[in-house]
Amino acid sequence: MADSFEPSDYQEQYRDRIKFVREEGLAKFQSRFERTELDLRRMICEMALGLEVEEIKIVERASA
Repeated sequence: MADSFEPSDYQEQYRDRIKFVREEGLAKFQSRFERTELDLRRMICEMALGLEVEEIKIVERASA
């Protein structure tokens, strides 16, 4: 699917990134996004839900 996609801009950059993912492996590429997702989830728990650090840990363990 990624190979058939043709970006309207930054075609060379897109192809370089696809090549990087193939060479390095998808897990290495995704780890940055996983960390960001975890940080955002904690921020939401703290700010929007008003949870304390210990309560956040309970929520994280429950969803694992």
